[in-house]
Amino acid sequence: MSPARRLLPWTPALLALGLILAGAPAISPDGVEMAAAGRCLWRLLGNPDACVGLEPTYWPPAFPLVSGLLSLGMDPARAALVVSLGCASALAWPLGRLAERLGGAAAALAVAPLLLAVPALRVHALMGEARPMALVALAGAWAVALEGEGRRAGLIAGALLGLAALTRPEALAFAGLALLWIAWARRGQLLGAVLAFAGLFLPMVAALSLLAGRLVVSSRGWQSAAYGWLPWMPLEWAQMELANGSWGTPLRAALSTAAPGGAPPPTGEALVDWLAFALPASAPWWLLGLALLGAPRARGAWLPLAALGGPALALAWMPQARDAVLPANNLLPLLAALVVLAAVGLGRLARWRFGLPVGLAAALGLGFVTAFPEPPREPALFETALEALARDVPEDATVAAGLSTAPLVLRADRGRRRLPPPWLAPGWVDSPERADFLLLSHLDQPGAGRSLAALDGALRLRWQLVDEAGWVALYAVQSPVGTSR
Repeated sequence: MSPARRLLPWTPALLALGLILAGAPAISPDGVEMAAAGRCLWRLLGNPDACVGLEPTYWPPAFPLVSGLLSLGMDPARAALVVSLGCASALAWPLGRLAERLGGAAAALAVAPLLLAVPALRVHALMGEARPMALVALAGAWAVALEGEGRRAGLIAGALLGLAALTRPEALAFAGLALLWIAWARRGQLLGAVLAFAGLFLPMVAALSLLAGRLVVSSRGWQSAAYGWLPWMPLEWAQMELANGSWGTPLRAALSTAAPGGAPPPTGEALVDWLAFALPASAPWWLLGLALLGAPRARGAWLPLAALGGPALALAWMPQARDAVLPANNLLPLLAALVVLAAVGLGRLARWRFGLPVGLAAALGLGFVTAFPEPPREPALFETALEALARDVPEDATVAAGLSTAPLVLRADRGRRRLPPPWLAPGWVDSPERADFLLLSHLDQPGAGRSLAALDGALRLRWQLVDEAGWVALYAVQSPVGTSR
């Protein structure tokens, strides 16, 4: 066995080490929410109140259950990061198999350095969110379907496609295309793939449909019905009323039982404008150049690679798929397909002496100097606030918080309540929805300002932490003078 082939099984571990050394994580608030939601599910048998302030059915279940199990013994933010980093590192295996199929061992070895070099993939690996899990499941399904034979390979591929659909809502479109390809090109795998996929995905559909009272295939399909409200509501309060943890708000309750609809019709001009911004920001020019170099060797795999990455472009027709802050959010499968082609391109350089190491060094160098829209990082002050919150708030107390500060409450393992909007704030302190404490930071402003003013007589400042970057404040909630609970 050549040295290159002996090294291939170690590429996920080497990628994990590279990602750990690449930079500080920027944990997504959604990752903390998912880990906390999964943790409460694991605790439900022993504590019926474990999910107070959380909404496990807001998320597809795979990432919350895995990260939630880890968070039984660690900070939910770290649990989410471990799962995200592990899945992003494991991606080197299926993409490496695809690259080896097209360009040999040299191409397979190039995959892990490219995954480390592409800024968008590197950043998302360190965000502690679900997309790397869905991506490794999709890529793994394609690797198994292309290489395997018979029903066993179909069962494995179908199970991986089911895992992807249980991780991200949009993965259902990618999984559907993969199953169609299996029906066309790998008929011996079809029955096993369909049975495995249905066995994982249909129980979730049944549970969601029972909760909604109608057939639904996504826990957040109702969100499209919210678009008609957005022009009439300040963005901060639209998010507060409709985002995770908002179950029970009047608008959310009404929309959650409504059929999907109300989204503005997509326009070609808006799509072109967004792609003109998102594609250059997500796929660096050097990656595209290497992909073009490898494209001639990939003629036999164009259809699988297009089915892996192509739906990402189609999903951009949906306004909610266009992220102005992190444009690669829903383009990661496309980047994965480009990485395979680029690895094959680098593999072609191996015919020249030192061609492959020079090419890899250039890709890594360019990857770490390429500008990319990075996610906002949690203020350093939040770590001090987390310690103070865990110390000063009793374990059985509830804490109201805005969306930006809620991860602190969840990381401290305290019951989270939502911050009431201004129009409900006056009666909130005497309602069943009130909390024992209120936590706010500069990140919640200006949206939280009117609610804070309406609650002024019911709040007593416990502490405020301030540094040059911002502030965090904890208030005790008490009934105003002259009222009773």
